Amino acid sequence: MDDFALNTNGGEITLEIDAGDNDANGGAPVLNVKVGIPTGTVITLGEVDIANSNRDNSGGWGVESTGRVDGVINLGSLTLGATTMNIQLANEPQGDMIALATTIDSGITLNNFAINDANSGGGIGVASLQVVGNGVATGDLAVDAGINVTGTGLTVRVDQLGSATGADVRMTDVSLGAAGSAALGDIELVGLNLNGTTVRISGH
Repeated sequence: MDDFALNTNGGEITLEIDAGDNDANGGAPVLNVKVGIPTGTVITLGEVDIANSNRDNSGGWGVESTGRVDGVINLGSLTLGATTMNIQLANEPQGDMIALATTIDSGITLNNFAINDANSGGGIGVASLQVVGNGVATGDLAVDAGINVTGTGLTVRVDQLGSATGADVRMTDVSLGAAGSAALGDIELVGLNLNGTTVRISGH
């Protein structure tokens, strides 16, 4: 087993890598990667821009500059509590390629998130978007999910998100209009229950 650590402003992101076998006869090799994220880790996500591919227009790689729309979505920064996930490649004795079974301290917080209307010049802004466990006093967010790539696309199975009654989504200072517009106020979705849901993502 090899251990690696990456320093962040919240501590160290750790990787534990182990190549082994889950079969007594040596017939089930597996590469196991355990990822540990400390409380207070902040990840800057940047923005989503939309443009045509140069490969479609001229056969080259890169982004076509004509008609490019920048900042369609501003993803802001993501703050995470302590999180652990396990990735297995080749055979999967855990049952999933990526298994996320953990409790995230104080939930997940996304700051300075915005969806922008490029044609009209306005946008939907959220100063802070937080996902916490429904009915959990500490706000801790339990997550039990499996991620796999099947013949029909990427599948995300959510066995649990939050408590048995789901999760709460809290949005502060929600605004409509140009940047700097007065906020409508705060919005909260209580008891959003995605437990038992499977999402499939594929091309079209």
